[in-house]
Amino acid sequence: MDFDVWSGLLGGLALFMLGLDVMTRALRVVAGDSLRDLLGRLTVNRFAAVGTGAVVTAALNSSSVTTVLLVGFISAGFLTTAQAIGVVFGANIGSTMTAQIIAFDIGRLALPAIAAGVLVSSLGRRQRTRNLGLCGLGLGLVFFGMGVMSDAMRPLRDDPAFVEALRTLESVPLAVLAGALFTALVQSSAATTAIVMTMASGGLMGLETAIAAALGANIGTCVTAGLATIGKPPDAVRLFLVHLGFNIAGAVVWMPFIGELADAARALSGLFGGGPDVAREIANAHTLFNVANTLLFIGFTPQIARLLQRLVPDRPVAALEPQHLDAALLTVPAMAMEAARLEVARFGREVATLQAGALVELEHRLRGRGDDDAPILAGAPVEATHRLRKSILAYIARIMAADMSPANAAAATDLLQAVELLNSVLEVTATLGRPSLTEPDMRRRPLSPTLAAGLVSLGTEVHRHLCATMDALARQDPATAAAVIAAKQELHATVRRLTDTLFRDLVHGDARTRTGFTGAMADIERISRLHRLVRKIAKLVVRPAAPVEPAPAPAITSVAESAG
Repeated sequence: MDFDVWSGLLGGLALFMLGLDVMTRALRVVAGDSLRDLLGRLTVNRFAAVGTGAVVTAALNSSSVTTVLLVGFISAGFLTTAQAIGVVFGANIGSTMTAQIIAFDIGRLALPAIAAGVLVSSLGRRQRTRNLGLCGLGLGLVFFGMGVMSDAMRPLRDDPAFVEALRTLESVPLAVLAGALFTALVQSSAATTAIVMTMASGGLMGLETAIAAALGANIGTCVTAGLATIGKPPDAVRLFLVHLGFNIAGAVVWMPFIGELADAARALSGLFGGGPDVAREIANAHTLFNVANTLLFIGFTPQIARLLQRLVPDRPVAALEPQHLDAALLTVPAMAMEAARLEVARFGREVATLQAGALVELEHRLRGRGDDDAPILAGAPVEATHRLRKSILAYIARIMAADMSPANAAAATDLLQAVELLNSVLEVTATLGRPSLTEPDMRRRPLSPTLAAGLVSLGTEVHRHLCATMDALARQDPATAAAVIAAKQELHATVRRLTDTLFRDLVHGDARTRTGFTGAMADIERISRLHRLVRKIAKLVVRPAAPVEPAPAPAITSVAESAG
C-alpha cells in the first residue's frame, strides 16, 4: 500500500477517535447528573437494570465507566452483585448505539456539523450550550473521519495482496480473533466497528465476515477493563469476569449461526425501507447479538452471582486504602462526585470507629482504670485515617479541575467542607479525657459512677448521630440527616441534666467530683462541640432538599448496631 492509503487510513481513524472522544466527553458533562441519578435508583427488577445499563453506557460510550461506578455502589451496599450483573448486560447493548449512529449515511453533513459545533461552543454563554456545541463538533469529526477512511480504502479493491489477506478472514473464528486483537490494540470497539463498516460498504468485506469481526470487537473491548481491575476489590474483578464471560460465551454460541444472524440483520434493515445498507446491517447485527445474549443469560443472574462469589471470594483489604476513587470516573464529573461522596462517607465511618474506641478508653479513665498519660487517640489507625483524608482531598481537587456544572461544583465544595469537619471531629475526639490545665492531676482520681456513666452516655449519643449522618451521606437520605439536626434540643437537655448533676455533686461535697470538676466540664464542652460539628455535616446532606422541619426522628443506630 502506498503512502496516500496509509496516511488516509491512519488520519481518518485518528479523526474518528478524536471526534468520538470530544463528543462523549461533552455528553458526559451534559448528561452526567441524570445518568448518575438513574444508576442510583436501580430496582430489584433485572430488566430495569438492563435498561439502565443500556441507557447509561449509550450516553457515556464507555462500559468501563459504568462498571467502575457499579463497584462503588456494591461496596456501599446499594446494589447486590446480581443486580449489577443486569446492568453489565445492558451496558453491552448500550455500547452498540455508537454503531447505530455511525451507520447513518450523513457524511456530507460532517463539515457543516463541525462548523456549527465550533460556532456554538465558541459563542455559547452557558456551559451546557458550549458542551452541546462540542457534541456537534465531535459528531462531525466522527463522520468526517469515516469519509477519509472510505476514500483511502478505494484503491485497496485492486490491491491483490490486500484482497488475499482479507480472504483469510472469511473463516469466522479468524475474523472474530482479528476483531478482538485490533480492538484490544486501539482500545475502542467503536473504532473497529467503524473500520469494518467502511470496508464492508466499499465491497472489501462480506457481511458475515464483518459481523464476525464486530463480535470479536465485543471481546477485545474487555481487555482495557481487565487491566483496570488489577489491584481492585473483588467486586471489580467479578464484574469484569461477567463482562468478559458474557461476550466470549455469546460469540461462541453465535459463531455457527453467523449466516442466520446476517439474514436477521438484513430483514430488520428491510423493515425500514430503502435499498441494501451494509453499514446498517452490521449495526443491527451487533445490537441483535447483544440483545439476544442478554435475553439468553438474564434468567441466570442469581446463579452467575453465586458462581462469581466462589471464583472470586472476598479477601481482606487494607481498611483505609481508597476503595471508590477510581481515575476512570474523572472523565464524568458527576460520576466522580458520586465516588467521592461514597469515599467521604467511608472516611466518616472510620472516624466514627476511632471515636467509639476513644469513648471506651474515656470510660476506663473516668472510672480510674485507664492510662491518663497516653493519648486517647494515636498510632497507625489515626495516621492511616489522615492518609485517606489526603487522598479524598486530592481526588476532589482533580474533579474540580474538570469542566463541571454549577451543581457539581457546589456539591464538590460541600464534600470538601464535610471532609474538614470530619477531621475536626477527629481532632476534638483526641482531646477527650485530657487533664485540665488548672488541675493536671485530675485524671488520676475517678469521677463518681453517675457522672462517669453520664459523660460516656453523652459521647455515645453523639457517636450514634455521627454514624447516622454518614449513612445519610452515603445513601443521600436527607430525612435521617434532618433527624440528627432536630436532635439538637434533646442533646442540649442531656447536657443540662449532666451539668446539674455535676454541680449538685460538687455542692454536696463529693471529693472525687471536686477534684475532677474542671476536667469534667471540659469533656462536656468537647462532646457538645462534637455534636455541633456533626450537625454541620448533616446540614450539608440536607442542603439540596427542602428546609428541615421538626418531625419525629427516625431510629438512629450506631455502626455496631447496624452491622448486628
